[in-house]
Amino acid sequence: MCGITAAIALDRIHQAALTDQHRIRLQLKVAKSLAKVYHRGPDSHDVWISDDNRVALGFTRLAINDLSGAGEQPFHSEHGVHAVVNGEIYMEPKERNALREFHDFRGRSDCEVVIALYLKYGQVFASKLRGEFAICLYDSKRKVFFAARDRYGIKPLFWTIVDDHLLLCSEAKGFLPFDWKPKWDLRPGYYMICSAFNEHTERLKYWDLTYPNRHAIEKRTESEMITELRDKLLDAVKCRLAADVPIGFYLSGGIDSAAMCGMAMSIIEGECLRYGYDFLEIKKEIKCFCIGFEKGSEFDEGPIAQRTADMLGLELITDRMDETKFAENFVDATYISEHHNPDLNYIGKFVLSELAHDHGFKVVLSGEGSDEHFGGYWHFHPDFLREPDQTYPKYHMSEDKRMIVTSALEVASKPGYKGTSANFTNNTSSIARRNLNNTSIASHLWTVTMADFALWTKCYGDLDHQETRANNPDNATLSLIQDAWHPLHTSQYIWIKSILPNLILTCMGDRMEMAHSLEGRPPFLDHHLTEYVNGLPPNMKIKYDPITNGLTEKWILREAAQPFILDELYRRKKHPFSAPIGYRKGGPLHVMLAGLVTRENVEQLGFLDEKMVAKRFADAFSGNGDPNAMRYVFTVAQWIVLGQRFGIEKAEAPGW
Repeated sequence: MCGITAAIALDRIHQAALTDQHRIRLQLKVAKSLAKVYHRGPDSHDVWISDDNRVALGFTRLAINDLSGAGEQPFHSEHGVHAVVNGEIYMEPKERNALREFHDFRGRSDCEVVIALYLKYGQVFASKLRGEFAICLYDSKRKVFFAARDRYGIKPLFWTIVDDHLLLCSEAKGFLPFDWKPKWDLRPGYYMICSAFNEHTERLKYWDLTYPNRHAIEKRTESEMITELRDKLLDAVKCRLAADVPIGFYLSGGIDSAAMCGMAMSIIEGECLRYGYDFLEIKKEIKCFCIGFEKGSEFDEGPIAQRTADMLGLELITDRMDETKFAENFVDATYISEHHNPDLNYIGKFVLSELAHDHGFKVVLSGEGSDEHFGGYWHFHPDFLREPDQTYPKYHMSEDKRMIVTSALEVASKPGYKGTSANFTNNTSSIARRNLNNTSIASHLWTVTMADFALWTKCYGDLDHQETRANNPDNATLSLIQDAWHPLHTSQYIWIKSILPNLILTCMGDRMEMAHSLEGRPPFLDHHLTEYVNGLPPNMKIKYDPITNGLTEKWILREAAQPFILDELYRRKKHPFSAPIGYRKGGPLHVMLAGLVTRENVEQLGFLDEKMVAKRFADAFSGNGDPNAMRYVFTVAQWIVLGQRFGIEKAEAPGW
């Protein structure tokens, strides 16, 4: 719902240096930073600076709840607490009313509860929040600064230190007015504390995924779990329908968006009956948005989305992508995402968000997070069968058969995502396999390895990509992975902690939506819902059918959503949202990419093997085209765009 910038003068800067001139310069830099992320909140903006000139909080607003001036930020408390909040906080009115003894609410903004919760709970307040958020809060009495992100990283928050100032911003481009140097972003489920302006900030975890012990027997029946899940889903959708502006829906050909939309219509109809509103009239104001690809191709889900919209009696507004649109939007979508992506689906999402914005919408509900938690991706299948599900053994196959099927799935999944090479999904790291309970998930996180690096990069050591990924969890989590969790849950954990926040929620989520002043709300990432789903037996997420000898992904979601979706979606296999990957030489994409991936531009990056880049480019557009090479070229071109737009210096061997 906004963009935020914070700047804190650390203790290396003496108070005497924080003059009125410093205040003016700081005000100007924060204002310029907010201008860089103006697209995130074009409705209003403001900057607050502390009396001692040490702390600045900037905010640019996308007005969604409480459209009056009382909803504008930064928020302030008579207790000397100041905050800027990006996102949405979901709280029942009775819970909010109970907080009035801690804070005198200025208006109806959902985000103002952050100050009240901080005053009630102190630094653990983030664990009390439900929603998608990024927060910067300053307690002027205690001289303590806090920053926090939501549990999954739906809302971004980057940080760095420049000229003895701790800087934070919703997007990295917001650091450019401060002459920034790159730094990693604040991790999901973490908060940062800067006490007494000390440069040694603490980054602490307030939440993490967890799963049941794989030896604990599940005592609930299937019917009970389906009913409980349906209630959790309805609750997650219902709280995300609260807004003072119209709400739309992203609708594809998959079960996730259809279930979300169907449940929302059921909730709205119930509320209309309860309060005497005309449901048919209200439905006329609700719109669904879809992006289509070439008609009749495997990538085009427009016809199924239309049938879902027809069933629900909703208008579906569709835009269609072609090669020219991909080429025209490549640079802008890449710059706004601040991340590479070996698929052009992010450009489709960029155009889709523009479509919703152009029709007057500020809020959309989207289906991200479902596949991660319900076992929707194909690469989860081998790890699901890696060992029997002892928590719910009703659907066991024989041990011999399980071994055969697991091996077959391992081989089938080795080529990786459509259009990638098995060279990027090899299973050679025995250390990674052992540390991650013999799962193959580390070998499938291929998106960061599609590059031939320059020889000089070997000076950093011959690192194994899979071992690096396997070493990311802390020791406590690795112990749970090795001793307690089922392999499917290990696989889900690694994916949710890596690809979900760093690729999907970036290139396919917040950045593409907020590029067009549009807030995305993903019900499937509601932590009340996901904590329940994580506690379900593996056999409820992926089910083996002894009659068909097949696996059904997202089985319990299908059962819970069945009353709200088409029968064809209930029975349809998972189809990822992906863009076409074959393009002709001389076409719009080839011309655009040829202008980017030049010898000079690749050389300026400094970290790639220039000859291999040239070879991959030729392979991508020769004959029928090499789809793996095409994805490689996309990635290199994106690095070039980011390097140029951010003015990143050429990477060179260290002078050791």
